[in-house]
Amino acid sequence: MEINTVLFKALSENELVSITKKIFGESAVLKKYELLKGGLFNTTYRIVTETSDVILRVGPVHRELLQKYEENLMEAEALVDRLCLENGIPASKVVFIDCSKTIVDRDFMAVERIESKPLSDPSIEREEYPPVFKECGAILKKMHGIKGEKFGRAADIVANKGSDTWYGALKFELDCLFEKAAAFNVFTDEIIKKSYEFLKENEKYLADIKEPKLIHADLWRGNVLVKGEKGSYRVVAIIDGDRAIFGDTDWDIVTGWMMTESFKEGYGLRKDYFDNERKMHRKEVYILVQSLLEMYIRLVQYPEPENFEYALSKVKEILKF
Repeated sequence: MEINTVLFKALSENELVSITKKIFGESAVLKKYELLKGGLFNTTYRIVTETSDVILRVGPVHRELLQKYEENLMEAEALVDRLCLENGIPASKVVFIDCSKTIVDRDFMAVERIESKPLSDPSIEREEYPPVFKECGAILKKMHGIKGEKFGRAADIVANKGSDTWYGALKFELDCLFEKAAAFNVFTDEIIKKSYEFLKENEKYLADIKEPKLIHADLWRGNVLVKGEKGSYRVVAIIDGDRAIFGDTDWDIVTGWMMTESFKEGYGLRKDYFDNERKMHRKEVYILVQSLLEMYIRLVQYPEPENFEYALSKVKEILKF
């Protein structure tokens, strides 16, 4: 099924030339450019000059549709990439970032191009996944060892909006989401009321989380770059950490987009991991918040009625409608 998005917009050649000169200097010559597939939020290009070969990511248009934390995603990604590289985690190396909106009316960043392809590439057969998933599990475990100073989205941290508690960060997430969604009639008053009540009821369980740890929050095959050939693929970068969160690392475990047996083995995840009442309460909170976010995304940003209804059903299940 084709996904509609109003956030993606290709650039003109003149705009690409202007961005190239901003990144590399007035004497830089844009030799070649290629619009890359898969973009729904950012618009992504490969741009080549006489001396450089980089991936350019340009922020979305229609910024009035963005959630508040999505307004600072370029800075967030730069922070996450730096932390990953400093801790021996394969990630993108940022070359340039511009959030001034003076060259084009959008944020943009350039990262060094890594010879690779995403694990979601259709040329990679499913039987190649297990060893790569195992490697991803080990990488995520290492990422989860990175500590932050505040709780909250990396995008909020760089904007000095972090929270001192995990409960506070999640409440702030809901505050911003419901405020933005009000203009689009995404949520009923009853859902909003019950969501806050459910979060408050579980505050005592969220209080167990004392240290903010780095959560990728968007780890799926498309955000894993691999290199090699049949039987020998290896991970060369974990990318798109712009939606990262500092909080409870179970947030990533609950998402489960790559949570195969191979991934669990690499991470060191026991089968009885969630056989714990307090963990189970927190798990329900994370499913609720993630489902509420999905409702907004699938109604406003990437209209998908079926996925909106699925997210709504998860919300109703948890809130016991």
